Amino acid sequence: MHTDPDILALLALGEPAGSDDDRAHIASCPGCTSTLAAFTGAAAAGRSTASVPALVAPHERVWNQIAAAVGADATPEVSSAERRERGRGVRGRSVRGRSVRGRSVRGRSVRGRRLPVRWLALAAAVVLAAAAGGVTTSFLLRPTDAPGGAPSVTVLARAALTALPDWPGATGDAVVESNGADTSMVISVNAATDRPDAYREVWLLSADLTKLVSLGLLSGDSGTFAIPTDIDMSQYSIVDVSSEPLDGNPAHSSNSIVRGSFDS
Repeated sequence: MHTDPDILALLALGEPAGSDDDRAHIASCPGCTSTLAAFTGAAAAGRSTASVPALVAPHERVWNQIAAAVGADATPEVSSAERRERGRGVRGRSVRGRSVRGRSVRGRSVRGRRLPVRWLALAAAVVLAAAAGGVTTSFLLRPTDAPGGAPSVTVLARAALTALPDWPGATGDAVVESNGADTSMVISVNAATDRPDAYREVWLLSADLTKLVSLGLLSGDSGTFAIPTDIDMSQYSIVDVSSEPLDGNPAHSSNSIVRGSFDS
């Protein structure tokens, strides 16, 4: 039985929700871990503070599809204050880039205003739908050597991952590959088991450790992660795998398990 979505949403918002059993289940359940990650991403987007273009109201069918997916009313409840705010630009930080220029990876982001649990679920549904669409598109556009053949893959870089002080004996490796249409990183980690209330996250870091990009959650000992097209690998030359607590904070925990630099 999966963890109640309300508990997952509250954890994503940084609330001390759920029991020890709930947190242990989340850590061992890929489905609940994925849902928590989507909620956390939606919460981070809601806390954003850097400039983005003015938002455009989505078509009614978008709300209908999201509502059908989460079993909610498709008509948003808008307060008079929210109506006054519509049409203004939204200032927010890029969740994908998570630029922390001038501050080391050790700094954690400051929590912002909380989002209503219901709309956090709706936003997370958008995140999951977008991710699924991206995976489908990537699969459909991959070139093949021949009809029914496997994609031709070129290895672009490799990194040997070594243990950080708090994780003696941990090892790993990462390989960056391209099939001509997209670029991905295949990573494997051999390390002691995390605490039941923690999960692993994969990052790309700048050489001076002042900028970082999250590629996603590592479920198990290995995984494949898409590298966004706007990421310059010469600027993000370090791969890092961290142990992250289930506290709803999307910033790096400073608890790195393994880390290594890509060759060229």
